[in-house]
Amino acid sequence: MAAISPEQWQEINPYLDHVLSLPQEDRSAWLQSFTAERPDLAGVMRKLLEHHLAAAQENFLEQQPSLPVNESTAGQIIGPYTLISLLGHGGMGTVWLAQRSDGRFERRVAIKFLRFPVATQGGSERFKREGKILGQLSHPNIAELIDAGVTASAEPYLVLEHVEGRHLDKYCDERHLDLQSRIRLFLQVLSAVAHAHASLIVHRDIKPSNVLVRNDGQVKLLDFGIAKLLSDESTGEATLLTLEAGSALTPQFAAPEQITGGPITTATDVYTLGLLLYILLTGQHPAGGSTRSAAELVKAITEIEPLHLSDAVASCSEPDNVAQNRSTTADKLRRHLLGDLDTIVAKALKKNPQERYPSVLALTDDLQR
Repeated sequence: MAAISPEQWQEINPYLDHVLSLPQEDRSAWLQSFTAERPDLAGVMRKLLEHHLAAAQENFLEQQPSLPVNESTAGQIIGPYTLISLLGHGGMGTVWLAQRSDGRFERRVAIKFLRFPVATQGGSERFKREGKILGQLSHPNIAELIDAGVTASAEPYLVLEHVEGRHLDKYCDERHLDLQSRIRLFLQVLSAVAHAHASLIVHRDIKPSNVLVRNDGQVKLLDFGIAKLLSDESTGEATLLTLEAGSALTPQFAAPEQITGGPITTATDVYTLGLLLYILLTGQHPAGGSTRSAAELVKAITEIEPLHLSDAVASCSEPDNVAQNRSTTADKLRRHLLGDLDTIVAKALKKNPQERYPSVLALTDDLQR
């Protein structure tokens, strides 16, 4: 296909991230909608999708995929582990519950198979090397990365601590936790991210599904360092391989600089932490509940300032339900959010990274006060 200019790529990349996260059968309808919204980019998008499909089919003809994707592969051996059952699947790959089976010791783990091949032997070795480095990242609120490997067909996988828990937002709502209880749990997330930043590791994909809470109330942050594993060593940016398999970011939970192609720094995590706190406190996404298309989402993230927390609660369609999930009334919830919490979250969500909190520790200090 014809070359795409850097400017075109920067503009179309977030839309491509979104459509590649959709099932194949939904992409045609999405493309029709996108063509109506952005006729200037529609031709390029159509060619990219055709190229992606052709590359996927070609790879399928060259070798049978070894990634386990259904329950029939339970019992398959991966290194010293035996797969037990499928835990979940998404744009990045599949996750399996597995049991250590070599007799050295007993332990259940989660094995995540990533949906892209490691193209070269050098890439395979780098992936495993980085996995060992990230495995040294030890913190009580970070799910342990036990090992990283590559199958005979060049698909990488991660062996992770198996965490039985609920997504942070669901855990809070199901227990009708008040604002203070939610913030106490969120402080555990901040502690985990601050620890990783001290090791020069940026998460890049903080979202509710990557934060689990166990029944004992301990928070576990998942997938720390996966973006580093998937990045180009020289530039730190996502490679074409990650694009072909689904982006290393989730557009709905991306910082403005991830959408526009700006530098990824610890300020990127500060933004997504602010986004997560916004959802915990208001039950809504900062982009609003009316966002329907990828174009609207991109515009909201990069250009439109979100409502303050207190205003978001006042303007939502079901303020009483939101308040009940926080063990209070709508009026009291709005009053509690006015002032300090409004200011703290607004600072974390600044479009310009330089205007956000300079560190996760600074955000922590303000929340603790």
